Amino acid sequence: MSRQTFAELCSAFPSEKHSVMRPQQRQVLEFWAQHPKSIIEMPTGHGKTAVEYAILKAAANAGKKPLFLITPNKTILQQIYREYLDLAIVVGKHDFPCYYYEDNADERFSLETKPEDVQYRADEIACSFLRNCPHRVNLKTGETHEKDAERCQYYHFTHKAMNAPIVLCTFAYYLFSQLFTKRWEKPKVLVIDEAHLMGDVVRRTLSYEISDYHLGRAVKLLERLEVDETDLLAKFQKRMIDIVKKKAAWKPTIIEDGEILELMGLLEAINPARLGDKLIKAIGEGAVDEVEEALTLRQVEVLVRDIRRYIHSFEYSLDTLKRKRMNYSYAFHQQELAEGKRVQHKLVIKAHTVAPIIRSILGEEYAAFSATVGDKDTFGWETGMEEGEFLSLPSSFPPQNAKIFMPSDTPDLSTKNRKPDDLKKALKSMVKACKEWADMGIRSLVIVVSNDERDQFLVHSTNLGLDTVSYGGERMARTAAQEFKDGLGMTLVGTETNFGQGLDLPDGLAPVIFDLRPGYSRPDDPASVFEVRKWGESTHFKLEQWRVGIKSLQHMGRNIRSPKDKGAIIFISQQFRKIVWPRLSEGLRQYYDGGKSFAEAVAEVKRMFGK
Repeated sequence: MSRQTFAELCSAFPSEKHSVMRPQQRQVLEFWAQHPKSIIEMPTGHGKTAVEYAILKAAANAGKKPLFLITPNKTILQQIYREYLDLAIVVGKHDFPCYYYEDNADERFSLETKPEDVQYRADEIACSFLRNCPHRVNLKTGETHEKDAERCQYYHFTHKAMNAPIVLCTFAYYLFSQLFTKRWEKPKVLVIDEAHLMGDVVRRTLSYEISDYHLGRAVKLLERLEVDETDLLAKFQKRMIDIVKKKAAWKPTIIEDGEILELMGLLEAINPARLGDKLIKAIGEGAVDEVEEALTLRQVEVLVRDIRRYIHSFEYSLDTLKRKRMNYSYAFHQQELAEGKRVQHKLVIKAHTVAPIIRSILGEEYAAFSATVGDKDTFGWETGMEEGEFLSLPSSFPPQNAKIFMPSDTPDLSTKNRKPDDLKKALKSMVKACKEWADMGIRSLVIVVSNDERDQFLVHSTNLGLDTVSYGGERMARTAAQEFKDGLGMTLVGTETNFGQGLDLPDGLAPVIFDLRPGYSRPDDPASVFEVRKWGESTHFKLEQWRVGIKSLQHMGRNIRSPKDKGAIIFISQQFRKIVWPRLSEGLRQYYDGGKSFAEAVAEVKRMFGK
């Protein structure tokens, strides 16, 4: 089947929503028509989603299927779906209610029922063990297990998506659909939104945590049912705790090859299929109280499903003659259980070198979009998209509307070079500047790395009378962000984990951003230890530079989302001087100013906003 021409792509462009195709959008479609594997760096606010839609719509018009648009998280997914309702949205079980334990579910619930309106969400239920569930939808026929029963929302929407031309889902859902459930074949065309996050999401999705608490619950249930595998699982639990206890308390520590081999041997002795069959039989015979044991059954189901995945992940934590290790495993334990905590010892298996996995699930054709690709070679190495042809588009926003300041007189806040009072002075200077702006009606966003830095900023804010909003206690980060958007406070402060990306503050909500310092990984973090062992210090540092550079570029995009927005960012630590400029595209370099002092940058912000 032939590829779509530029004319066909233009005809699929959503002109009913966007009356005029921008030059940058036209340039992307021209590029895609020539390159079936593309990496496209497109600045924020230049109409990326419309182009993504046009690429897939043109393929659908040509009869291609399946087609996927994937996003890193549900927030972006929902934003896209609100704009393009003809896409078939599909998400994981966490977002759906389960009707199995509800009385008169067929009468009381419908496809509009929300997870919070029922006793359990679908991801809290051992669905594969409940073979007699009347609400289960056959993914091939669309029929429920019992005729006329209320349709399980999760399977209903999955069935619809499997029969739709274009599927919209998260990275994690797509990964599982390709690697594990096998519900879709490899797509004819795959469009990836925010592609720079692909590696991180795959790492999180393919990482597993095994805890003493959940193993103990599973062992107790299996003992009661006299399942043959109980002793083997109990032996694994005991040995895992012994290994974890040998490591330093409160510190994640990589476990060594001999320990991995020992744990693998114990897991390989367990037959998960036989264990699952025993539980299904026990449920059918009424030997297990489905209501009382609902959550434990779910934990056992996950264990049964994941045992083979644990073994596979452990295998990839070892070097072989054919390949270098791709994963690592670490232990963590507390000397005593804190109040309200149940997990004292845990083992974490982390996926790390995920490029080969991503490469295996890319579509026959793919278009990877991001506003922050940075170095194309490092991006390809991290994501497995080395074959993609690269297009980087300049920003078309007016130069007077954006500024990137790297003051000449701010300190180097690296652990190695900072002086004793540098951090305190920098935070106080930032608070003072935010207060000057606030008194003139200019709101700001402050991004720090650690919660300690956030706490210090809040103390200085109180002392100087700056009306600052943040999270803590019962207030979640997303709640604080929404309250700030709604008009509460003059400055929003938080860590880059919470506010560094995915937070949009356009239309003057926070026209000025402070970025305190780059968030490098700790040298003793298991991921850092693993990378240094595998590739050496220099390669690890190159990867770290790319990662913090991408984060910095993402921070810049929080307040300028369209040509009419005006915004400025001030980078504080001199570490940024070697990070930001090299990663700015030619188009973005017109906004950079690295020669002004801190005071001059603060004054320029005032002039910029006409205050």
